[in-house]
Amino acid sequence: MSTGPMKTRRGLAGVTALLLAAALLAQPAAAQHSGGPVLAGKDRWMENADIGLPALFSAVSAGFDHSCGLLVGGEVVCWGADYRGQRDVPDGSFTAVSAGFGYSCGLLVGGEVVCWGADSLGRLDVPVGSFTAVAAGDFHACGVRISGEVVCWGEDAGQLGAPAGSFTAVAVGNFHSCGVRTSGEVVCWSDDELWQLAAPTGSFTAVVAGIFHSCGVRTSGEIACWAAGYDGELDVPDGSFTAVSAGWDYSCGLRAGGEVVCWGVWEDAEPYVPRGLFTAVSSDSWQSCGVRISGEVDCWGAGYDGQLDAPDGSLSAMAAGDSHACGVRVSGEVVCWGDNDDGQLDAPEGSLSAVAVGSRHSCGVRVSGEVVCWGYNRYGQLDAPEGAFTAVTAAGFHSCGLRTNGEIACWGGHWDGRLDAPEGQFAAVAAGDDHSCAVRVSGEVVCWGDNDAGQLDAPEGSFSAVAAGYSHSCGLRPSGEIVCWGSNFSGQLDAPEGSFSAVVAGYSHSCGLRPSGEIVCWGDNNAGQRDAPTGRFTAVAAGDHYSCGLHLGGRAVCWGYWQSDPRIGARP
Repeated sequence: MSTGPMKTRRGLAGVTALLLAAALLAQPAAAQHSGGPVLAGKDRWMENADIGLPALFSAVSAGFDHSCGLLVGGEVVCWGADYRGQRDVPDGSFTAVSAGFGYSCGLLVGGEVVCWGADSLGRLDVPVGSFTAVAAGDFHACGVRISGEVVCWGEDAGQLGAPAGSFTAVAVGNFHSCGVRTSGEVVCWSDDELWQLAAPTGSFTAVVAGIFHSCGVRTSGEIACWAAGYDGELDVPDGSFTAVSAGWDYSCGLRAGGEVVCWGVWEDAEPYVPRGLFTAVSSDSWQSCGVRISGEVDCWGAGYDGQLDAPDGSLSAMAAGDSHACGVRVSGEVVCWGDNDDGQLDAPEGSLSAVAVGSRHSCGVRVSGEVVCWGYNRYGQLDAPEGAFTAVTAAGFHSCGLRTNGEIACWGGHWDGRLDAPEGQFAAVAAGDDHSCAVRVSGEVVCWGDNDAGQLDAPEGSFSAVAAGYSHSCGLRPSGEIVCWGSNFSGQLDAPEGSFSAVVAGYSHSCGLRPSGEIVCWGDNNAGQRDAPTGRFTAVAAGDHYSCGLHLGGRAVCWGYWQSDPRIGARP
């Protein structure tokens, strides 16, 4: 049991997330989806030479942990989490799609609504009839019949009891629903007094419902937002908009010129804002997606800090951490991208031969052999010892380096013995969240630090490389076989058969690089971190819930964290 700081990997926390998870745990798990679009997260609005031409979308919908898009031809494709079959789209031609929590709904060309995914709370029990619109929320869904009547299904906390009258649009939140009447008036309904939301007066063309707030687009193009328990309207940006979306504590709007603008409902929310011009935008609790004017789809959010936005240009090495990544250019310059709350992107000037990325800090090896570190230093993880090193590794709140004489030195937070490197000469070292492993010159792997999941119990035999993750470790044998040990709660130890030239370990997933240049990942895929793009790679890195690779030409590409793009028709 660790006596230091809480383990540094971030997850989906909060009461609402627990309630949502409980709603699905009552149902048997569906098989993992093996088909669907290839996911790739680099150059989302630029070149796609190595991962195939992008599919053209006319609409997109962001769900809790998956997204769906409507292709120009009427086909619906979904990506992201698939633990309840929410990506298993039925056959048919669609005119609209909506992604909820663990399930999705679509409107077929004939007006029929079909839903798929988690069959709980009655969310798949669509009423018979013809519809013009459909909206899927966390616990319930609603549709607008061709008569203008709104009907809802799923869990009923009053949000199913739509008022009488004719509507043109409907929106579904967590515990409430809203609709736009043919007169332009917005009305919202729920049994819970907290959700008895009094929408502002005036005429609207669209309405969206989030977790705690709702927004609408007025006929004038202005946006109005209001929230549960909040007196009056919320602050929104000025200007004319054509669409608006609502997430957990933020909203995104589409300006008339195609620019997407995102803002926080509360003062401390600072949502990521993408670049470029869009034709549509959609948000849910943790993520947003938009359709670019090119027809491509981009998604962002879910704790996203830009860690997938690798810079242009050629890199010779790369490392991925919790929420940031770094690479070494062929010139020796280090460039970093992603979260910079603690200065972990502010690499020093000069030429470096290697780089390592921890939770909130980074380290590099200068061509002179000196190790330099930057970023968060509360526990001394930047205080590298003097001397010449050939390699450095960083994780959590500690760092380790391999000296030119083969000895290992570690520094930073000293809990669970993570700094107690064994004596002797080593050929490689890897730091995990609260443990480390190294390969002796004899080929033996030894590990030290926390062993709460058996991550120190390396198997016997000879190894050429080793990787350390959150609570598991993996090693590469001289034969090319990968073996892993430690925690296996997401299948991160189940390495595929065959020969590999490199292995890396992330939070709850692992990846390997085959001699052919193909990247293969296994373990957790809750954020798309296993969905490596096709092509030939020279290196691979595994972060928290995302992965990165270096293409043969040196271009970096990253994927995962739910905002990876759907790409169809990849070519090597």
